[in-house]
Amino acid sequence: MLIIVFGKPGAGKGTLADLINEQYGVKNISTGDILRNEVKKGTDLGKHIDSLINKGNFVSDDIVLSLIENEILSSGNLLLDGYPRNLKQAKNLDKMLCKINKEINHILYFNASDDMIKERILNRIVCPKCSRGFNLLTHNSNLCDKCNTELIRRTDDKEEFINRRLEIYSKETQPLVDYYKDRDCFTELDADKGINEVFDEFKNIAKNA
Repeated sequence: MLIIVFGKPGAGKGTLADLINEQYGVKNISTGDILRNEVKKGTDLGKHIDSLINKGNFVSDDIVLSLIENEILSSGNLLLDGYPRNLKQAKNLDKMLCKINKEINHILYFNASDDMIKERILNRIVCPKCSRGFNLLTHNSNLCDKCNTELIRRTDDKEEFINRRLEIYSKETQPLVDYYKDRDCFTELDADKGINEVFDEFKNIAKNA
């Protein structure tokens, strides 16, 4: 099974990915995870990636796509969080999947209002160890309930940074809706709802697939 999730930053993609992993055993991974894993392996490619990142350079789409291909072939069930980010990446992903005879089973688009996004991010605290996110308004502890690490505020979770990220999303990622929306596996989720309601909606989709 291959699942793609995309939507505005703070829409709840990572939280849903964790729930899908826990209930369905689908490994969730981001491009950042894939790159960090390759660096940890100490391969020649990993050393090259580490050098690029340390110099503040971007890792090329070709390298990222080849690592995603390896992950898909080795993992079986996989959820991609944050990839593709733009039309070029989406088209290249389709070509790669055709080459290895794989297909996307679910494309989940998290549609959330800007006001809801800002409210969530401004009240967000995260675990620096496992990257799990929590909301200050609903989480009654300063510790992560998964690994017991002290939670922190991200330095870029401020309104001026949020506005910039939303602008980038609108320009680069929002066009993916038109690219994917006519596919049978595409589902638009109302991400203004609570995460449990969104997860219930996904369970109904998975049951009827």
